[in-house]
Amino acid sequence: LLPGAEARYQFAKEEAGISEKPYFIANFKSRCKEKDKENVALYFFIVNKEPTLDKNEIEHGKFVSIDSIKDELKKHTFIPETEIIYKLLIENKDKILINIHAFL
Repeated sequence: LLPGAEARYQFAKEEAGISEKPYFIANFKSRCKEKDKENVALYFFIVNKEPTLDKNEIEHGKFVSIDSIKDELKKHTFIPETEIIYKLLIENKDKILINIHAFL
């Protein structure tokens, strides 16, 4: 495994029950809170089962299409990182779809 890959696998397994390979999208800096500055790596996973969310770590969530996120951003207030992640998903949509089609 590449450096840090073991941590990604462990985190995905603990948080969502996902043990499949992570696909890298991009790095970005989260500077939304004065004391909470992080360097973030964004990955996606291709799975053919419902994730098992750790209720101690993830309060709630739902699966949505990348395209529907744009409408949700207009209607609701999200943490600032949501807009960054949305932009990165749109920029990498073709890469994501190619990997999904290869998986199928």
